[in-house]
Amino acid sequence: MADSIYVRQWFRKGDFEYSSAEFLFRHRPLPVDVICYLCQQAVEKWLKGFMIHNGIGEPPHTHELGWLCKMCTDG
Repeated sequence: MADSIYVRQWFRKGDFEYSSAEFLFRHRPLPVDVICYLCQQAVEKWLKGFMIHNGIGEPPHTHELGWLCKMCTDG
């Protein structure tokens, strides 16, 4: 199993970005573009943490969620 500290760092980054998006969701006018960006970034971090946790490999330097999802499901 991968280094749990390294995995936790990825998940914490994702959690922080998601909580930032939730915070911005309460503001008006609603900053939709920033909220969407933060949500995408959060999912990216969570997927990369999942990859490490499950021994799939070192996460690639990409922001492409479709590719990351495929890598996570193909293992």
